[in-house]
Amino acid sequence: MGWNCSKMDSNLLLMAEICAICNDAGVFCDGRLFKATGLPTEAALKVLVEKMGVPDSKARSKIRDAQIVSSYLIDRNTVKLGCCDWWMKRSKRVATLEFDRVRKSMGVIVRELNG
Repeated sequence: MGWNCSKMDSNLLLMAEICAICNDAGVFCDGRLFKATGLPTEAALKVLVEKMGVPDSKARSKIRDAQIVSSYLIDRNTVKLGCCDWWMKRSKRVATLEFDRVRKSMGVIVRELNG
């Protein structure tokens, strides 16, 4: 049974949005190996978002077509994360509270662009 990203419930949608927006990791390709830039766990969350897709069918088709044309690469090594970019365009990161050993967490303040 395949994954149907158009039928994600609100919890999965929120999880995808948080995973895309609340970290600075990326993925690059070195020959045939994919590697994380930044923290590996954060890069894994971005890969999860790419596998989940986006709920907007037009955007999903556009992202898929762009990935086919560009072979997933922005430049020689940087992998285009189209689904993460889609989520990031819907919100603006206002501030980042870096990880703190006392708080033991990282925080991000986000402003939604639609309201």
